[in-house]
Amino acid sequence: MRFDMWKSKAQKGAFLVFTALMIPIIFLCAGFAVDLGNAWAYKSKLQNAADAAALAGASHFTNGDSYEQHPYADSYANQFLKANYGYLPNPIQNLKMQAQEATEKNPKTGKDETHGYYRVAFSEKVPVTFMGMFNYDGLDVVVEAVAIIPRKGTSTKGSFINVGNWIDGSVFDANSTDLDPGHKIDGPFFYPDSKIVINNHEKYEEAIHHTTKYYKWTPEWAGWVEEADGRFKTFWPETAGETRKEAIDNGQFNLPVEGNELEYEQACKEANSDFEEMFRSISTVRSASEYDIQVSGNTTDKLAVESTDSNNLRIRLKCDSSMSNSERPFYIYVKGNVSTIYIDIMDNITRPVIFCYTGHSSWSHGATNIQFNSYGHDFLGSIYTPDSQIMPFNFESGTFRGSITADAVQFQSNHGYFKWESFDTPADIGGESGSGAQEDKLRLVINNKLQW
Repeated sequence: MRFDMWKSKAQKGAFLVFTALMIPIIFLCAGFAVDLGNAWAYKSKLQNAADAAALAGASHFTNGDSYEQHPYADSYANQFLKANYGYLPNPIQNLKMQAQEATEKNPKTGKDETHGYYRVAFSEKVPVTFMGMFNYDGLDVVVEAVAIIPRKGTSTKGSFINVGNWIDGSVFDANSTDLDPGHKIDGPFFYPDSKIVINNHEKYEEAIHHTTKYYKWTPEWAGWVEEADGRFKTFWPETAGETRKEAIDNGQFNLPVEGNELEYEQACKEANSDFEEMFRSISTVRSASEYDIQVSGNTTDKLAVESTDSNNLRIRLKCDSSMSNSERPFYIYVKGNVSTIYIDIMDNITRPVIFCYTGHSSWSHGATNIQFNSYGHDFLGSIYTPDSQIMPFNFESGTFRGSITADAVQFQSNHGYFKWESFDTPADIGGESGSGAQEDKLRLVINNKLQW
């Protein structure tokens, strides 16, 4: 019995010694837990700020920023960053706002898809208390957020020409009609997915029900008659050399499409606003009435010009084939009101050019007259002039890939080829997304394959 009592007292003494030894360790662990918990709380707050900044930057990236330079997106990202991180003990460090484009295979469809990404990353040194005893001056908290840059689905059908009022000229097979079924088609040619939309109901009805009055003689009767001539048809490239009747029998043509005036006006209003916002911070060049603009190899993505002559502005577009080209659109925004604008295509344009002019209100009320001259060259891009008349639109040969938006267009093109193409810009009016089209919605993503 005495032995057992002695053993119990010995064990109690050992426990007291063990407890005494553990107290400093417990306090040390508690101190580390406090510092780490504080750092974790800051990390959560900073991560929320980074997420908000990445989403803000990505959502505003579509206004013309490039993947190399994106000041517009960065300005919004900075606003949301400052608004969300609140009080910080130290200034944030190593702030990086980056963007890149990457092509990856979609595991569901097996097809390559290209996405744009916007990244915000930075660090913050959080003060410590207990860890300072071990010469720690703070804990570096690093956060990162990557958002996918939104874009509309790539359209499989689109409006090659959108007019607010009317379109006329040799765009319709050199003014030939169904009353001459033996006429051999020699252009112009429009690809099947390239449609013409007339957004004025009366003008659309006039086009569809166009008639021709002519003198007709038969053994039984002779006199003047008026018949529907089917003039407003555009024929596909494969009809070259066919007769008009053969092409019609094979269904190798497009008819104009009637647009919705209100929807068209709203789409143009939104596009005008987007262009205005895009160029709000871009300095305007106002030094001449004639400008020679090199679009290939140009590091600038956006150029705003204004004429020193309110009556005339001439823009010559050049594209040196020996210089590197870019798939990124090159924006030319004309500010102010000009009576006449000349657009001269001096070379084959291989970089998308988005030409935008929103001056004046209606062709019937003294609108700007735009004269487009291709001089036999190819063109890639969009002509967005919703309140102006393009008279004439000279494109006698070559290939035009893109779109045209104007209040009225008078075509002079007997042998040209025209194909609708979208560049995912505000100038794309009236596109229709096809099934399976890639569409990127704004969202945060985790992609370990990206190299920043």
